[in-house]
Amino acid sequence: MNQNISSMSTTDLISSLSTSAEEAMSEAAQQETPIGKYGKMAMSYMEKTNPSRLTLLTMENRHREIFREVDNRAWQRMEAITAQLQRQRPRPTTGSYMELVQYDNQIHSAAEEIVLTEIVYQDR
Repeated sequence: MNQNISSMSTTDLISSLSTSAEEAMSEAAQQETPIGKYGKMAMSYMEKTNPSRLTLLTMENRHREIFREVDNRAWQRMEAITAQLQRQRPRPTTGSYMELVQYDNQIHSAAEEIVLTEIVYQDR
């Protein structure tokens, strides 16, 4: 609201207030969005390896944003690696249910190990 309130029309004033309220609600919703699995793992890693950095990020109120981004990047990378591993080693067409579960678990574990090393367990 750069203009003087007395010089604004009622419509402009309502529009400006609505926009400000929407922005505030968007920020509040962002603050309430939980940090996912990999973001929590990264936060735990930082707490053990660099607690002063985590304290600083928390004081600056940037920790949620950073760890949500870590979580998003980790899930995207998990999907990409999983697809790559499945192309390299196709799922067996024959076999018991337990063999198929074992295949899925191996692919997931291999992808997760890469993601943890590349993204989660990194200094920030």
